[in-house]
Amino acid sequence: MSTAAEIKEYGRYLGYCRVGITTADDFDEYLEVLSSRDNYEFIQKNNIVTYDPKRLMPSAKSIIVLLLDYKQKSIPENLDNMIGSIYLDRCYDPQPGSLNGARLKLMAEHLKELGCEVRTDISIPARWAAARAGVATIGRNNFAYADGIGSYVMIYTLAVDKELDYDTPTLQNKCPENCTLCIDSCPTQAILKPFHLNPKKCIPYNNWATKEVPVELREKLGSRIHGCDKCQQVCPRNIKVRDKLVLPKDEYLEELSKDLTLSAILNMDDEFFKTRIQPIMYNYISKPRLFRRNAIIAMGNSGDKTYIKDLEVAMNSDDDLISRYAGWALENIRMNQGNKSE
Repeated sequence: MSTAAEIKEYGRYLGYCRVGITTADDFDEYLEVLSSRDNYEFIQKNNIVTYDPKRLMPSAKSIIVLLLDYKQKSIPENLDNMIGSIYLDRCYDPQPGSLNGARLKLMAEHLKELGCEVRTDISIPARWAAARAGVATIGRNNFAYADGIGSYVMIYTLAVDKELDYDTPTLQNKCPENCTLCIDSCPTQAILKPFHLNPKKCIPYNNWATKEVPVELREKLGSRIHGCDKCQQVCPRNIKVRDKLVLPKDEYLEELSKDLTLSAILNMDDEFFKTRIQPIMYNYISKPRLFRRNAIIAMGNSGDKTYIKDLEVAMNSDDDLISRYAGWALENIRMNQGNKSE
């Protein structure tokens, strides 16, 4: 068995649904496309990815791409309406001591046993790497799709210093001809056109990357406090492979869902933050403040007058951010109640 074949077999043994291998060459085509877009300055400024793996690992010769299907269990409805499923699976940027963190660590250790120098912390264009490694195609909504699985896949990339057998790229688009459901359904119209996303309008960006959410976008966030799956949920490619699946319950999420309410998030203490928020939403937000703000926006969008008492208390907060957003949410609820009575 070749080293490449052994790597793929071990990856599948660990539970990855696809394993592909490509070169560690520059992603020049990624840089070319990216630099022509309006959001290039934002991505460059935030140092989100590097197009040159060898800049961070001069000895890199190959990139191993692992795909994990993160939709293998059902999600309680109230959580599904609040939090992106990739975060509920705890697979995005997996933490030490977590199942997915341990899985990735085992893969890295196995590569070292095969004589490889390994880097797991190089932020390269993951979707492009997956396409170049032959394990995914890129959809019009900018997500990576694996045949037979859909777009609910987490991509991990590992750089190694060995030349391996490389897979045939799958760079073609497989979306249904003329389909624009993802574009049409985006709550904030963040998908400008096929393969073009304005990150500053995307719901996740407004959940965690900015302190101030533009007024014109707040209602469009709906109940989403940490991520959004809308463009994936309406996608025919996902529906085709997942619509009839009966998924087992995630018992951890079932218990968590009983406690994770908007009121509880707004009024959380340190213990609640540590045991209920951080285990699934450790990404991007490290302090309770923005979670509280996000819960307030969701309350305001709900039109539910039972939140009024919580919001009136929040208006008296010493934190100007919390008090201002609580005022906006109260006005929104009262306005919606007034419209209903007309």
